[in-house]
Amino acid sequence: MSVEHIDKLADVLLAINKGEVSEEEAGRVLGGISEVELSLAEQRLLERGVKPEELRGLCAVHLQVLNKEVEDLKKKTGPGHPLYTLVSEHDRILGFLETLDKAAKLVLSRPAYAESDHQLRAALDDIKNVAYHLVETEKHHAREEEALFPAMEAKGITGPTRIMRLEHDDLRPRKKALYELISRARIEDFEEFKKTLSEIVSYIGFNLRDHIFKENTILYPAAYKAIVEPETWDEIKARSDEIGYCCFTPGHEVA
Repeated sequence: MSVEHIDKLADVLLAINKGEVSEEEAGRVLGGISEVELSLAEQRLLERGVKPEELRGLCAVHLQVLNKEVEDLKKKTGPGHPLYTLVSEHDRILGFLETLDKAAKLVLSRPAYAESDHQLRAALDDIKNVAYHLVETEKHHAREEEALFPAMEAKGITGPTRIMRLEHDDLRPRKKALYELISRARIEDFEEFKKTLSEIVSYIGFNLRDHIFKENTILYPAAYKAIVEPETWDEIKARSDEIGYCCFTPGHEVA
């Protein structure tokens, strides 16, 4: 693909981000490009000085177009492939987020904390369990940042990996804050506790789901198409094994 083609596509993406292109036209343009082209165009915008935070605004548009079946990627790769493992971990993480939403909703519905409220205590236990597993996702992110991303960047795809690293950095302190909040021995100010819990859960719930969706539908398919050498995937797998897996990774679960 030519430099001119990527430059023109970058111009279109910028216009879409500014609201200067109709949804119909945006769909037509984005529906006719590959994940790799999209990634290179986003990278070109970064090179022009557009901040990664601003690029994240594009995702709401092109996610509607690139909402492909994640299962297709899993079928193409199969168990043991780094991308299959990463997507499978995402499935588990999305399940944790569902549990988190339900448990937080119950906690927030209570007017006061009471040791005798067994449902409340069970919900708090669920949140603590989820918080622990969300902290455990750091090994998932490490395999992306230290094994997958370098291989993509070697293919010239650097914009999307920069954005994903930025989002990892955004989410990391929130996950830790949730675990620290729910691990306190006592809840002295229940109203303040609920306020903080609501803020953290809302942030993590929206942003982590959005992050996973972008990786599943854009980043991973782009990696699969760009990295065609089997030996490179073998190297990514070997590096991933060195880094290690989450306690909930399918095939690596810790009882």
